[in-house]
Amino acid sequence: MENLDAIEVLPEVEEVRVPNIVCVRTVASVRPSTKWKKTKRCIYNRETKAIFGRTCADWGRLGLFYLVFNALLAAVFAIGIKVLLSTMDTNAPKWKLEESLIGTNPGLGFRPFSLEDGALIQYSLQNTSTAEKWVKLLDTFLEPYENYTDRDNIQNCTFKIRPKRNHVCMVDLKKFGPCQAQYKYGYGSSSPCIFIKLNRIFKWVPRFYKEEEADLD
Repeated sequence: MENLDAIEVLPEVEEVRVPNIVCVRTVASVRPSTKWKKTKRCIYNRETKAIFGRTCADWGRLGLFYLVFNALLAAVFAIGIKVLLSTMDTNAPKWKLEESLIGTNPGLGFRPFSLEDGALIQYSLQNTSTAEKWVKLLDTFLEPYENYTDRDNIQNCTFKIRPKRNHVCMVDLKKFGPCQAQYKYGYGSSSPCIFIKLNRIFKWVPRFYKEEEADLD
């Protein structure tokens, strides 16, 4: 049996003959409504005044609920972020050295490094174009150390003079000898230069050894 909410009732007249009496009665014929009429009824029901199955009052209560819910959620999130930022230092991490997961041993890397070739550095002396890639990588790596005119936090450092707070030491590329751009960092010969890079660890101070020690690995 089809749902009566989705059908239309159309009256039809049926004539019944009785001797000396003519009786006319109405018979209802059921014809299913079309899909378009079902869709319109779903969008707006004239009988219940419902829009997409909810009245205006229902939509108002639902909207008010989600408005209050999202406002409370945003307030809890903002309070959590405020508390978190109040415990953080914008200039240094909270956990340092032995207290951190990194510890006191900084990570060691090298340059030039290519994502395509990984840790392998190879070039041919017969084909100088194969060394251009490594020279460009080193140019990019050393570019921040070439020009200090637009920076005010640069200072000269020595083994005894450490940089001030929020300052960095000046690096003189001219003291690198054959490992300079004008010599193509040695990649035009059989003596290429490789720069060792230490990851930064706050409050880490290197120890200098003037003589070889047995416990050094």
